[in-house]
Amino acid sequence: MNSVKRIMSILCFATMTLLLVACGGSGGGSDVGIAIPAAPTAPVSINAANAELISADVLGTVGIIQGFMLVGDVLPAVQVDTPGSEFSYPDFFVQQLRRLPDMDMSSNDTIVTGAFIPPTTEPCDNVGGTQTISGDVAVVIPEWIPTVGDQITIKYENCELAGIVLNGTMSMTITDLQGDFVNNNPPYTLGVDVVLTVLSVEAGGEVAYADGDMSMLMTVDEFGFETLEFMGNSLTAWGGGEVETLTDYWYYTTLTADRTYTYKLEGKLASTVIGGSVSFQMIKPGSADFPVPFTGNDDFYPREGELWITTTADASGAHVVAQLDSFTVQIDVYSDVINDMIVANITTDWPALEDCMLDPQACSIP
Repeated sequence: MNSVKRIMSILCFATMTLLLVACGGSGGGSDVGIAIPAAPTAPVSINAANAELISADVLGTVGIIQGFMLVGDVLPAVQVDTPGSEFSYPDFFVQQLRRLPDMDMSSNDTIVTGAFIPPTTEPCDNVGGTQTISGDVAVVIPEWIPTVGDQITIKYENCELAGIVLNGTMSMTITDLQGDFVNNNPPYTLGVDVVLTVLSVEAGGEVAYADGDMSMLMTVDEFGFETLEFMGNSLTAWGGGEVETLTDYWYYTTLTADRTYTYKLEGKLASTVIGGSVSFQMIKPGSADFPVPFTGNDDFYPREGELWITTTADASGAHVVAQLDSFTVQIDVYSDVINDMIVANITTDWPALEDCMLDPQACSIP
């Protein structure tokens, strides 16, 4: 069975620096009327039999949010300007925002302020499929000049984007904008609030859906240091028979010029894979410890990093610890996290954890 994470990982786009490809178009089916499935929300007790599966499922949410896995090809190649092997929401949002200034949104050749953009439908690069754009923006001359507070909505109808087919609706509101983001000239900052309404992404016969909200803040400086932060109230992704819902989530990535990455994440996951819900965070609940972000170089697995996974079903939990060899992972299983009652130690590795993440049936059970 293909998990929703596997589906997302085989789709298009994979670069954190967001040098983007053009939009095309072709056929697929409209997603009007599709019901949003529900993931089970009852808290799951964590034990030696399910700790690896739960750990893999939580770590795999990185693939849902940003289109790459925390394990295996952690950060795709920087400054790739051709389609990669994965779909990335950061790429997607930025690609759309960078394309819009080239579109003629007004017949007026002079500056228009406080412009309402009526629904305008156009073909996706005259190949097939359409996108309908509407919104409320500050300045049009007649090209749109991105400004904080601008709101843009795009409805996709069988719109192909570099080999993927899009259906559904995306609304974006610019919350922060500094520097020359449009032309990708660092330094710049981009903040955007996004609402996805049954947005589907299809490639190679596989379809992944997403519905919910997320806020993105991206910074790129002139020295090659990048940060990417995602947070939101609720986001549901589904496909391949799986449903994953993130609530109160936060993901934070940094990338240096020498391709050293760090990654932090926290939130709550409800999932059909684990049959319920768990919470995850970077520090032990109730402690004053400093977080240890997942850290590595280039496409190597993390050489350090810790994640705590807990549940309100009982006091149980799991502590995931990356080892210095950038290969081994230890999962300590607790019957009582607060009182340090360890009941099992699972030693695995990132490739095995990735296999478990992509295919739950591949998980080893002690």
